[in-house]
Amino acid sequence: ADCELLDARGLQVHWRLGDGSALTLTASLGEEPIELPTEAGESGTTPLHLQPTSAAADLDRGRLLSSTVRWSLLPAGGAEG
Repeated sequence: ADCELLDARGLQVHWRLGDGSALTLTASLGEEPIELPTEAGESGTTPLHLQPTSAAADLDRGRLLSSTVRWSLLPAGGAEG
């Protein structure tokens, strides 16, 4: 797994799975929303879970609201290295 901090209030963790796909956890842990880097949008991913689900509209605009967690899956051969 590899982990990166997002704006000191969030993090993103990637796990490479045995079939070559990648499971990603993106979390905003602070009291303010965070702006996601362009690559954090992970074009081609399958969203698995977003909590709270009301954060979807902001996620589409490249922001992760405070206290929000997103799980996603990038298929093998997707955009991530």
